[in-house]
Amino acid sequence: MILLALVGVLSGMLSGTASASEDGPAEAYARMVQSGRLSAADREILLRSPEIARTVVDPGRTTVEQHVRPADGNEPGVQSGCWIGEASVDGYYVLGEWAFTFTYRVDWCEDANVVLGVHYRQGSTRLNTFMRDRGVSENWVTPTPSRTVTTKWKQHVENCPLLLPCTWSNYPYVVWHLTADPFGTDWSERGIEG
Repeated sequence: MILLALVGVLSGMLSGTASASEDGPAEAYARMVQSGRLSAADREILLRSPEIARTVVDPGRTTVEQHVRPADGNEPGVQSGCWIGEASVDGYYVLGEWAFTFTYRVDWCEDANVVLGVHYRQGSTRLNTFMRDRGVSENWVTPTPSRTVTTKWKQHVENCPLLLPCTWSNYPYVVWHLTADPFGTDWSERGIEG
């Protein structure tokens, strides 16, 4: 008897409060996985079942940060020296709660002419409930010494929502562009790739 009641509750959660002619959270989630984006209509369907919506990552909601600091006591703005760069990407669930953070740290040294070397690179992931780290998807750096150096790290993070299959993958990434050009700036691209 209790088992039948539980099955009925779970079935109701997946179909939401939608009538027979409307789709429920399972169909909205399937469309999001297929298209890689969450439409306004599917967002509304998920929001009608907050217990599901709080476990589904919103592909359109991210925040990014970047920080570069001297590693050897140099003042910011001085071109020669050693530097530590950290860039991160945060993902969020449909209800707005934090889901994951991916951070890529790069340490490098340069003189006025070339990037001498990238001597430390590390990606790290912090995950909330309903998320799984599936490992590194991409990790490379161009050769040094060189006037410009590019390095990328991309992580595979999977969303496993409540009562739905683990089929939605996120690929947060950071690409650092390092330059020894005295008029250039070291910067990063960051976001989520499909």
